[in-house]
Amino acid sequence: MEKVARLLGLLDAIATVPLLARHLILKGGTALNLFLLDVPRLSVDIDVNLIGAPSREEMMALRPSVEHALQAAFASEQLDVRRRPDAHAGGKWSLRYRSVFGQGAVLELDLNTLHRVPLWEPQPLPSRLPVFSLRPTLLQDVHEIVAGKLAALVSRGAGRDIFDAHELLSTLPLQPDRLRLAFVVAAGQASADWSEYTPDHIQADPRELRARLLPLLRRTHVPGVRNIDAWIEQLVEQTQRLMEIVLPLSADERSFVTEINERGRIDPELLTSDAGLAASITLNPGLRWKALNVRRHRGLSD
Repeated sequence: MEKVARLLGLLDAIATVPLLARHLILKGGTALNLFLLDVPRLSVDIDVNLIGAPSREEMMALRPSVEHALQAAFASEQLDVRRRPDAHAGGKWSLRYRSVFGQGAVLELDLNTLHRVPLWEPQPLPSRLPVFSLRPTLLQDVHEIVAGKLAALVSRGAGRDIFDAHELLSTLPLQPDRLRLAFVVAAGQASADWSEYTPDHIQADPRELRARLLPLLRRTHVPGVRNIDAWIEQLVEQTQRLMEIVLPLSADERSFVTEINERGRIDPELLTSDAGLAASITLNPGLRWKALNVRRHRGLSD
């Protein structure tokens, strides 16, 4: 619980700095477990996207000011920087503090500079933990957060990803069209081709779930010892059914992914008729980087 308190204290410190409050949005497990869900799984790292700088030139100009302001926020929370991101790429800050028991402990803040063009406007939300009185934290749109978690599940299939996907899809009131759009944008950036994937692609290693997921769950979410195998099997089957909200891809969605993977071309009109959304998709740095690499690899003109 001390790590959670430290994490929330740092988020509050970040929210007090106008530059950081404008240009950093929270995503990932901490956003879900402390702001959207009822903390079913412990998450003690901070994942943020840098926004408000669509082009690489704008991002590179903004980033030093953001990192300087972050270091001031770390110092205000008595967090010592033990590792910082590379000067030319995003990455993790490793932050050390002394716990109430006198031992050293670590928080990590992962600054992502690639996903800097959100599809929808971020929203400020308060923490769901009533014992902490904090300023609202700017969160990535819930559909983009969830799509990121589903993309992680499809890409790596870790036990925590299956559990998170199950919790999110069975708990949160989501708009299917928004979720699919965000998921397909993630699919367009993936190294593998997801165009033929189905929910059956979702599988799990029971040993990995036992070793890496169960220790992170609250007691109310952990089944009895005799029921663990049945619980894991049920979790996977239910998650496969829930994943039907995004898989398999439709014909237009497959075409969108294929255009990127084979021709290095971003065609947002295959996904939406909304001009604002189409512009955000076209400007997406992850898609642009993937498309550029495809064109270079295949010798295609811009």
